[in-house]
Amino acid sequence: MKKSIVFLFAIITCFSVAAQTSKAKVGLVAGATISNMNGNVTGVDVDYKSYAGYTFGMVVDAPFKKGHFSFQPGLHYTQKGATTLDVKNQEDYYALRYADLVANLVYNTHGDKGGNFYFGAGPQLGANLPSKKVTVFKPGDTKSESNVIFGDDVASDFRGIDFGANIIAGYTMKCGVTFAANYNFGVRNLIPSGKNNDDKLRNSQIGIRVGYFFK
Repeated sequence: MKKSIVFLFAIITCFSVAAQTSKAKVGLVAGATISNMNGNVTGVDVDYKSYAGYTFGMVVDAPFKKGHFSFQPGLHYTQKGATTLDVKNQEDYYALRYADLVANLVYNTHGDKGGNFYFGAGPQLGANLPSKKVTVFKPGDTKSESNVIFGDDVASDFRGIDFGANIIAGYTMKCGVTFAANYNFGVRNLIPSGKNNDDKLRNSQIGIRVGYFFK
């Protein structure tokens, strides 16, 4: 409950700050993602097979009064995870779902013809949504699914709240159509502390988005 309140407070704070700017623009974006999980498990460095997903959400671009910088918070539904096993007869993967809040500080080039190249970075905070662990048996592609347990005790699969940093670069056309690519790397160790071991596992993700800023 406390984590939900903190996440909600962060959302309200970010978008309230952005709303103070009279020239703020609201945008809708959607796109594809490639995610992975990496770290050290039972003393072995792991870098699992990538997992493809999608994302969609809302972005606000709030330019400062002077200069080329703007504050660009966004709230996205994001699919993350990794394929942890892929052999001849079986494939295992985690299909993790998050509500991701990002708060980017962006530099805008403001091109002569109305287009705008931009790039920036900022923190990312993710709240877990219902997620699955999936096993696919081959041949036939028969699936077995179970719910991922989020928490911090020994019975949990992963910690629920994820946080990290985000890097973004993109281009917005004069008409409002925008294209962007981002890289998100998790900082928080997702292994529950209740497991009392030295395992470490973190999310990472590359995303490509297209969207539209309303004038």
